[in-house]
Amino acid sequence: MAGYRVISIIQSLFILICGISVFDAFNDIIGMNNAFFSSGSDWWNVFAFWAYCFVVVGLLQLVKGIIVEEKG
Repeated sequence: MAGYRVISIIQSLFILICGISVFDAFNDIIGMNNAFFSSGSDWWNVFAFWAYCFVVVGLLQLVKGIIVEEKG
């Protein structure tokens, strides 16, 4: 099922980006968080970004659960 594969790839990318951001938040090696979140806004910060990533992954997981048909 091509849709399932595409959704899984998108989920993997969001999880990977979120993981890199978490790693960078504690070590500041890559500088990704400094580049994206240097404005200091309460509405857009590293924690909000992680939450958005989790929401996207959760919604895509729900879509996968709806589109998959059981065999039997």
